[in-house]
Amino acid sequence: MRTIILLSALFIFGISRAQTNSEVRILPDFSGIKSSGSFDITLIPSDKNEITLFGEKESTSRILTTVKDGRLTIKPEQGFKKYKTIKIEIRCTTIEEINLFGSGDFKSELISVEKLKFSSSGSGDCSLIAECTSLVVNISGSGEYRLAGKATSINLKSFGSGNIHALEMEAETITIESKGSGEIDLNAAELINGEAFGSGDIECQGGAKVEIQKQGSGTITTR
Repeated sequence: MRTIILLSALFIFGISRAQTNSEVRILPDFSGIKSSGSFDITLIPSDKNEITLFGEKESTSRILTTVKDGRLTIKPEQGFKKYKTIKIEIRCTTIEEINLFGSGDFKSELISVEKLKFSSSGSGDCSLIAECTSLVVNISGSGEYRLAGKATSINLKSFGSGNIHALEMEAETITIESKGSGEIDLNAAELINGEAFGSGDIECQGGAKVEIQKQGSGTITTR
């Protein structure tokens, strides 16, 4: 009886192993990323450029990864829509721009760069850790966004119901444009200025002077 159970367990384990695949693809140099699809992405600064896809083999083989004009594009083959979320690790020597479209999640290890632009639309949750002089963030959709690290200046645009938690991102100055119902937490030492429309609440910390023009039912609080 024990032998039958053991053989059954090994058989099931073998099927599971057969269905799971990890595929490493070596990439040429790139400084930008554009992702379109249901992917859970982890970005890791490294001394090499490569991407690893984790998932069912029949799915990972139908995910296209191309580099053109310094931009890595990740997307499913045309017509390939029904697939389980695929986990992706991206390792790169430098990054300056990240564009995310779809419902997948994103997280990064610490990115150190002079200028960084981060854009996301959809319902995915994102966590970005960066140290830079200039950070541009464009958010639309309903996801949860967490920013951490340090930046001299931040230019932030938020549209929709996405919540932005940026108290762990220490900045000197922040310029904000907010339209929608999303809640935003900011941390700056010198100045937070811009415009806020709609019902979204904004909380400001860090001691900065706050000059935000407000229209709508949203509140602006300073701590």
